[in-house]
Amino acid sequence: MTRTRKAGQSPLLGIFGGTFDPVHHGHLLVAQDALESVPLEKVIFVPAARNPLKGWQPAASDRHRLEMVRRAIEGVERFSVDPVELERGGPSYAIDTVAALQESHPQARFAWIIGADQLADLPKWHRFDELALRVTFLVLERPGYESRAPSGLPGHLRLEWLPSRALEISSSEIRSRCGKGKPVDFFLPGSVIQYIQNEHLYHHT
Repeated sequence: MTRTRKAGQSPLLGIFGGTFDPVHHGHLLVAQDALESVPLEKVIFVPAARNPLKGWQPAASDRHRLEMVRRAIEGVERFSVDPVELERGGPSYAIDTVAALQESHPQARFAWIIGADQLADLPKWHRFDELALRVTFLVLERPGYESRAPSGLPGHLRLEWLPSRALEISSSEIRSRCGKGKPVDFFLPGSVIQYIQNEHLYHHT
């Protein structure tokens, strides 16, 4: 059931970070599920410049990944994209992103959208104790992962669990299919497929 924001309460904005290489229907459904399960005013997609916990670089350039997200969410009033991490460059630290968004949206509260598979890595996030004071984490349930916080997380951490549909789509599979010339029609919005084709992305992945 969708809840409504209480009168006088600051708007709650959801931050959805990721490589989005490319963005696909699974990402869009995660954002929609979060939007409908929590009284979010909007979901802000934030493409990462470089994930400090992953040892590889995106296959598509920053410009291409940003444009694919823009095309994927075009016309969706409560979805937006912010290039804050791409413009900053270097490792994409959530604490820096939240600080920048709080500065540009001073009246808002923020929630960071993650999957249950990311919970165990939260203590590795840069300045995580400070980050946990600034945001609520919206955790989408994942098959094979318990719906409870692992031990060792700070007591002031705010978690809210959200139901999530089982949809097995991965960006790596899409890149592989593109590289092999296989169709990706049901994995991605048509506007993103057209962009990938026009820009000849992922053909050598």
